[in-house]
Amino acid sequence: MIDPWNKGLTKNTDPRLLTLSKKIKRQFKDGRVVWNKGKKGLIPWNKGLTKETDERVRKNVENFGGSKYGWKKGCVPWNKGLTKQTDLRVLRCVQKHVQTLKCPEIKKKMSIDNSHVITEKTRKKMKKSQEKRWQLISCERKREIRKKIAFGKRRYWKSLSPSEKEKKIKKLRATKHPTTPEKFLIRLIDLHELPFMYFGNRPYPGLEGKHPDFVSTDGSKRIIEYDEYFWHQDKERDLLRNNFYKSKGFDIICLNEQDLKLGEEYVLNKIETWRY
Repeated sequence: MIDPWNKGLTKNTDPRLLTLSKKIKRQFKDGRVVWNKGKKGLIPWNKGLTKETDERVRKNVENFGGSKYGWKKGCVPWNKGLTKQTDLRVLRCVQKHVQTLKCPEIKKKMSIDNSHVITEKTRKKMKKSQEKRWQLISCERKREIRKKIAFGKRRYWKSLSPSEKEKKIKKLRATKHPTTPEKFLIRLIDLHELPFMYFGNRPYPGLEGKHPDFVSTDGSKRIIEYDEYFWHQDKERDLLRNNFYKSKGFDIICLNEQDLKLGEEYVLNKIETWRY
């Protein structure tokens, strides 16, 4: 395969490319319009043709190797092994990419996450494919995956220092949504019209910025706390929290994962017996 004459050259290193770029810019400044601009309904010559039915398409496929980007299989890209620290061209490409990401119009159309740009359409497709894959997995395999995830979370949480744990909790509290067990309790409270309101995502007035899960709305000063195993492994911290609520005149009941596993009726009876 013959390499193009301008491979690896830029307008900063080669005068021929510089004159070409100036010529193209001058053409657009003069008001010259691209020949196919605004022309709708133009049919490409290869529409509906394949390499099996047309000789021209077959030759094009052979020349380009069937690749989407126009190079044959086995060809090494120009930037392989190069970084922005070692090559000026790569650095310019990165800078150009960063400038496009700063554009507000592009920010609206795309969501930026960990320096990767993923459109909403792609995100939805990924979600659907993950759901399909999850449905094909057997129940035993699902249990194993869930156990591995839970074990990894617990190990990670144990590795953190107390100050790091506090930072994590504060950050999660700032943008907290009800967890699945909390949603279960919200539904239970609404269904049986219990006088409690969810306060887990915002501080309750008079409790020095504390976030009790559920607070009574009938003036009886009662709190329902759901202690999930992952977040409530530090029993001393939970005891200090409960004592603090009691010092403020609140009566507290703590529910855990085991209570919810026993069913809706058990949880409801436990709350009712505590209330009366």
